[in-house]
Formats: sequence, C-alpha cells, structure tokens
Amino acid sequence: MTKNEALLFFHLNGEDEIIDLYEEYLFEYKTYFLTKYPIEKVFRAKAKKMNQMHDAFILLGGEIIKSTSFSNLEYQQKENILECFNYYQKLKIDLKSKLNKSNNAIEINNYIHQLIQLEKEYAENWSVLKKLPDYEVLISKEPDPMLILKAIKEFNTLGGNTFNDLNTMKNISPDLLINEAKRLSLYLKTYTIK
Repeated sequence: MTKNEALLFFHLNGEDEIIDLYEEYLFEYKTYFLTKYPIEKVFRAKAKKMNQMHDAFILLGGEIIKSTSFSNLEYQQKENILECFNYYQKLKIDLKSKLNKSNNAIEINNYIHQLIQLEKEYAENWSVLKKLPDYEVLISKEPDPMLILKAIKEFNTLGGNTFNDLNTMKNISPDLLINEAKRLSLYLKTYTIK
C-alpha cells in the first residue's frame, strides 16, 4: 500500500488528527461486530477492510496503543442443553465485553475470530436432528435468549435434557428448540468456511 492509497482511508482536513479518525472508524467496526450475528464470510470480509484501514493508519505514522494479551477460546462441548446454553451465553458475553474494550484492529480481529469459533462450536451441539423441518427459518436472526431458556426448561419438565433427547423426543419438544436446531444446523452448512 502506498501513502496515497493509505490516504484514501482517512479523509484528513486541517483540524483532524489521524488517531481520532482511526478511533472513530474502530468504534464503527466494533459496533458492527457487536450488533450483528457472526456470519463468518461477512465478518471476515468486514475484518479485511478493517485491517486495511489499520495498515493505512500505521503507514501514515499512526501508533497503536499496546494490545492486551489474549488467549484462544477453549470451548468445551456440553451434552446437557441447559448447561450448554448457559456456558455459551457466558462465553459470548465475555468475548463481546472484551471486544467492546478493544482499542485497536488487532484486538478486534482476535475477538471476532473467537466469536465466530464460539458460534460454530455452539452450533455443532445443536446439529443433532436427523431430519430438519420443512419450514423456513432466518439463520441470521437469533431468538431471544430468555425465550430459548424458557423453552429449555419446558423441555426439561418433559424429561428431555440432552441434545440427543431433542432428536428422539422431537414430536413433543418445544417448537422454539426445534427451530433453533434447524437454524444452527443451517448456519453450519451455509455460512461457515470449512
């Protein structure tokens, strides 16, 4: 990237500081990643643009604030639906909190890749249905977590606790759980990079 190409990312006028524009752009990227469902292909394309902006910032003399150290996500598969759901929600909240506190593209990149990985791992748990229902589901629209939690507890009262139970007790399982299994199964098949 040349200096002229780098300047295309930052429309500087006399009073703008490059660091201010960089932080403004990072805020826009963080907002996007925090509010959108982590569809891998879309997130990676957006991250690529963010990384190009970051490279332009460095080329134009910008200095990044030191990155915090981060560890890789170590997801543990859970067979119990309620345990899995609670574990997933805890990890997702933690990752989004860290993403929100990020102050450079390198950190943001790390956390969005971890969010994508978390979503894939979580979806793996739900892809147990041998035959998916025929009706349509919107893959990128996550259901309200409180409704999912309520449906899981209802399923528990029916004697179902595991993802395998969801498959064997499909006829009496709450519709919301069947929808979620279909949505996440389709997510894995359609929107992830192998």
